[in-house]
Amino acid sequence: MEILSVGWMPPTSLLF
Repeated sequence: MEILSVGWMPPTSLLF
């Protein structure tokens, strides 16, 4: 899911 998160919110990649 981190890859998808980076599409709209890079910071979220750290959480997921």
